[in-house]
Amino acid sequence: MGVIMKIVKRLTIVALVSLALAFTTSHFELNGLLKAKDLVFEHPIIDTSSIKCPATSTAYTPNNTVFLVDFHKVIAQLDWPKAMKNFKEHPQRFKTTMRLISYLYKKAVGFAYDEESILEHYLNHGNCDQKCREYNTLLMNSYKLDPETVNLLQSLKDAGYKLVFFSDMLPETLAVQRERHPELFKLFYAINIREPKNDFASKLKASRFTHLKKSLPRELGFTPKHYIFLDDKKGNIVEAYKAGICSILFTNASQTATILNQLNIIK
Repeated sequence: MGVIMKIVKRLTIVALVSLALAFTTSHFELNGLLKAKDLVFEHPIIDTSSIKCPATSTAYTPNNTVFLVDFHKVIAQLDWPKAMKNFKEHPQRFKTTMRLISYLYKKAVGFAYDEESILEHYLNHGNCDQKCREYNTLLMNSYKLDPETVNLLQSLKDAGYKLVFFSDMLPETLAVQRERHPELFKLFYAINIREPKNDFASKLKASRFTHLKKSLPRELGFTPKHYIFLDDKKGNIVEAYKAGICSILFTNASQTATILNQLNIIK
């Protein structure tokens, strides 16, 4: 009986770890785990199911358009070997798995307030010591750059467009990525993440985008006519559109380049 219980316990842990890793692949979003509501994406001048833009008669040009670019699953994709290694070496594997499952449940039923949705804070809650927090940071950074997307962003920058790094990551995670990829961050004119100055608002809040539209012109020295947002989550796309931002549901660099070509932004 003891042997059977040990096997059951190990299989349970494997199942929980597998769920946690599957959860990680979508950067802890529900799009791949729960059926999303049907959404209609549109653009007044092109036919595509991957874009939702306000009507405009003004062309997109480097002088009037700014790009907002997400990091996870746009600029970078999950690095499976690294994620598995970081999870295997985590000093509190089982507790972290349970926290991930708890987070998933709360996300499904709705967080009490937006700041509660910050995964890093959620994982670090309770008796997570310094080493535990360090491994949580490693787990959150188990991503590798997508060279095709980086090349696309370089093309936009070379064409004169200003790019804004626009992510739900926290300052601690940003610091890791900036240290790992200094050349990547040279592409961006500005950085906007979840932090005190925007009340830690997520991209699932239209207020995050309206706040950016009010604050960014001071950094740019002009007020953009257009913003184009690249993100892989439908929910984020909808909130950006509510704020009057043209939003492209990112699948891969090739698909996005095709849309940008249709908009006469790149050739």
